[in-house]
Amino acid sequence: MSVEVFNDLTYDDDMGSFGSVSLEFCGNTVVVPLLVVTEDDGKTDSKQEEAFKKFLEKSHAIFEDTVAELFEYYKEIRAERGFDKKKNKFFPEVLDINEFKTMIELSGVFVPESDAFDERAVFLTFECSWDTENGVEVHIFDEQVAEMGEQQIEI
Repeated sequence: MSVEVFNDLTYDDDMGSFGSVSLEFCGNTVVVPLLVVTEDDGKTDSKQEEAFKKFLEKSHAIFEDTVAELFEYYKEIRAERGFDKKKNKFFPEVLDINEFKTMIELSGVFVPESDAFDERAVFLTFECSWDTENGVEVHIFDEQVAEMGEQQIEI
């Protein structure tokens, strides 16, 4: 199985294999960095290719779920920090998911080494208005949102 975008990746000793990918996110076409952890030869393996291919096939549904989960995550973080009781310009009250969509921007896609997880894994990184220093990272396992938190990956 070949994933076309993987053919255009460039290998770097420090980063792995990297390139870019064009995706439809929140009604817009965005081009974001793509980083794939590869061996020293820079080649992807079949599990990584399958994970990314499945991600692409189901990206519309994955992104819908991701935005909904991020919205819930935002509301939880906002409440944990007490901003549901007092105003804060970085954590405004947001009642509508469409308004929330303006607060996030897909900033990267990361495919980890295939032996790191039993499941097919693709990670997404986001810039967000409430945490401009760190952003948010979302882990997708077998095309399902599994976990999210402060961004740990630099793409």
